[in-house]
Amino acid sequence: MKIYPKLVFERGDREPFTYELNMNGNLMIGRDPNDYDYVKIGLENLHDFHAGVNTYIRNGFISRKHVMFMIHEEQKLLYGSGVGRILIKKKCFIKDLGSTYGTSVNYEFLKPNVIRELRNNDRITLSPNSALPLVLFYKE
Repeated sequence: MKIYPKLVFERGDREPFTYELNMNGNLMIGRDPNDYDYVKIGLENLHDFHAGVNTYIRNGFISRKHVMFMIHEEQKLLYGSGVGRILIKKKCFIKDLGSTYGTSVNYEFLKPNVIRELRNNDRITLSPNSALPLVLFYKE
């Protein structure tokens, strides 16, 4: 059984944007100045990032390289009724990449380039002290 965590972006009065973290590796969120300042999600590699997923959230306060999510797979052997099953679960860590307006998790500012583990229902705010903070939630 596999469990994939998600990032859920608030978008005002529109339906939230949900991104499933079904891969291993590093994922970056940043602003694409070549695409009307839309916030994008992509792999750490800059070429892959520009080809990444567009959230259709426009925000000039998000840095080009704002935050990194590091996703790792963890396997656990579960026993029940004398039968073992393997549970594959993703663990996710976050790191602010020295963004201009910062990042907070549960209203606590992250220091740039310091890694923090995320937990279910963590509230992540990109550019929390700007005129247009971007809020997303980590869901397991």
